Amino acid sequence: MPAPRKLRNRSNKFDKNITKRGNVSVKKSTDDEDNKKLNPWMVGMLVFLVVGSSVFQVFRMFQMKPAIPNDE
Repeated sequence: MPAPRKLRNRSNKFDKNITKRGNVSVKKSTDDEDNKKLNPWMVGMLVFLVVGSSVFQVFRMFQMKPAIPNDE
């Protein structure tokens, strides 16, 4: 019984791709490195969230009354 058409197409596509593995053009690999830099706005937002949450936590810590046990 022959294989279904979808399976044959996927198999043919895989067979064509198997010989191309590891062959990346030089231009393509250098372009990817340039595009993956961190956006300054995203870094600023991350710093704002981390520093802001830590400052908020410190304020909450000072507002809480310490639990002093009564020794009676």
